Amino acid sequence: TRRTLGTGAREVVVTAPDGSETALALREVAPGQYEAVYEAPAMGLYRLAEGEIETVIALGPASPREFEETIA
Repeated sequence: TRRTLGTGAREVVVTAPDGSETALALREVAPGQYEAVYEAPAMGLYRLAEGEIETVIALGPASPREFEETIA
């Protein structure tokens, strides 16, 4: 979900962990609120960019096996 005071068509570019890019059109769901749905093909880090705004999200299990019995 993207919130903005701007108007007009919006698009976000999703960069997958393998480097492939997908452009998604954002649809306005409320005044100034846009969203798109993306089915991620794999776990890993995804970069989302819309104009000059960028963010990175991690897709994976909530509690990975390597952290189940952490001793430290």
